[in-house]
Amino acid sequence: MNLMNIDKARAYFKEKKPEVFPLTGHPLAKEDIYVKEIYVSILCSIAAYDGEIAESEMIFIKKVINGLELNTKFEQLVKNGLEISNQLVDDFIKAFSGKEYAFNFIADALMLAVSDGKLHDKEIELISEYPNY
Repeated sequence: MNLMNIDKARAYFKEKKPEVFPLTGHPLAKEDIYVKEIYVSILCSIAAYDGEIAESEMIFIKKVINGLELNTKFEQLVKNGLEISNQLVDDFIKAFSGKEYAFNFIADALMLAVSDGKLHDKEIELISEYPNY
């Protein structure tokens, strides 16, 4: 048995997993590009808040990106999340205030927070501070 082939196949599967198993039917898929970018950028800030973005968190975020049918580069969305600004938060509040998407955001954020197998207090605190209109 060639273990290197298995390792290569496993790495390939990890890389392809977000494309093969996207979060389909996401309610935000019908929204405009900027609203989707805000949503994913805020998710990226949550993933990074514990000091690092774990591989499983990156896979989950990529699944959300694919489910949203968003073509923005993953690296740009992570950068937006890491460089979060008051403007981004204001845009998030404006885009999601009074919308039914609050539940989706909380669900995605919690799934993201536990995707690395560890529930970090900082991530949970941050999620709970976002308004759930």
